Amino acid sequence: MVIEIENNSNSNNDNNSSSTRNGIFITNATGRIGLATLKALCQIQRNSHLSLGLIPEPIYIGIEKGEEKKEKEILEGNQISFQNFPFIQFIPINFKENAIKYETLEFLKTVQTIFVIPSTRNEKIEETMNILSSIESSKIPNILLFSILDPVDHKDKMRKQYYEFEDTLKSKIQNQHNGSKSGGGQQRYKILRAGFFMENLNYYKDEIKYEQRLSLPIGEGKIAPVSVNDVGIIASKILLNFDQYPKSIYSISGSQYFTGKDISQRLSQYLNQKITYQPDTILMDTQEMKDNLITNIIDIPQTSESRLHNTWLNEKGLNSRCLCHKPNDGKNEVESLLELCESIAHEQFNQISSDSQKNFGWMPMSFDQYLENLCKN
Repeated sequence: MVIEIENNSNSNNDNNSSSTRNGIFITNATGRIGLATLKALCQIQRNSHLSLGLIPEPIYIGIEKGEEKKEKEILEGNQISFQNFPFIQFIPINFKENAIKYETLEFLKTVQTIFVIPSTRNEKIEETMNILSSIESSKIPNILLFSILDPVDHKDKMRKQYYEFEDTLKSKIQNQHNGSKSGGGQQRYKILRAGFFMENLNYYKDEIKYEQRLSLPIGEGKIAPVSVNDVGIIASKILLNFDQYPKSIYSISGSQYFTGKDISQRLSQYLNQKITYQPDTILMDTQEMKDNLITNIIDIPQTSESRLHNTWLNEKGLNSRCLCHKPNDGKNEVESLLELCESIAHEQFNQISSDSQKNFGWMPMSFDQYLENLCKN
C-alpha cells in the first residue's frame, strides 16, 4: 500500500506555516491507544472550555471511506459522544488494493499536530511506514509517534518493527532539517514509548475466575505494567501542549516489577482463593509459527486449557487463539506479541521509567489498583 501525498509547488509559505494550522490528527484512533487518547483529549478540552472558555482544538480521525457508521459506534460505545464532543471530525480515506490516498490534500496542510499510532498487523505495517514517509512532504509541524520500550533492530519482531518506525521518523525529520536554510518552520517529533499494558490481563479474566489459574506466557520474567488509559492521558498532554515538553523521547511504565507469581499472589489475595501461575508454554513457543508450519493462530495444538480458552473466546465472538489480542488480528501481530513475551520471559524487556511523574506531573494507576478492580468486576 502507498499513501499518495504530493507537494503543491504552487502553494505559498503561508499555507504551511504554523500560524494557519490547528487541530490534531490521530491515526488508528479506534484502537486501544487511540481510544484512550481520544477520551483524555475530549475530557481535557471540555473542562477547559467550560471553566476557561477556551475553544477546543479540532480532532481529526482518519477512517476508511464507508465505515463512518461503524467507527462512530465504536467511539460512542466507549463514551465518546459526538453530541458532547462536536470538535471530533472524520477524514475519509480511500483504501485501494495498491494505494491509500487521502481525498483532501489541503487538509494535511492545515493540521498542526499528528499522532501516529502504528499497528503491527501485516496490512498495517507498510501503511504506517508510508504515513511516516509522507510526513516530510505534508510539513505537519508537530509529530508524536507511539512506540514501545527498548525498540531495537536485532531482537524480537515487535521491537524491531518499532525500531524501524522510530528510525524512519528520525531520518525524515533530520533530512528536513538538513535541507532547511533557516530554523523557522521546521518539523519536530516526539516519541512516546510505553511498557506492557495492564489491560492485557483482561483477556485472562475468565481463566482466573473459572480455573483459578493464570497462564500469562512470560515464564519467570518480570513486567512493570502501565495502564493504557495513563498512556492516553500523557499522549493528550503532549498533543495539546507540544512546546511545553522539550525532550524528544518519553518512556511510560509502571513503577514496580511483577513476576507471574507476584501477580497470582495478589489475585489470590483480592479474590480470597488460590490462583496458580502456570505460564502457557505453547504460547511462548513460536518456532513452528516462524517456520510457517502454523498458518493461523487457531491451528496451535490444543491443550485442555486452550480448548477451554477457545470456548470462552468463541462465545465472545473472538477468533484469535492468543488471549492478548483483539479478534481477527493478523498472524504477524500475534507472532510479534509471542516473541515479545519470550523476551519478557528471558528478562530482556524490563524497564522502569519515572517520566509520567517527573515530566508530566501525573500519578499513573498502580498495578495493585488495577488488579483489585479486575477482581471486583
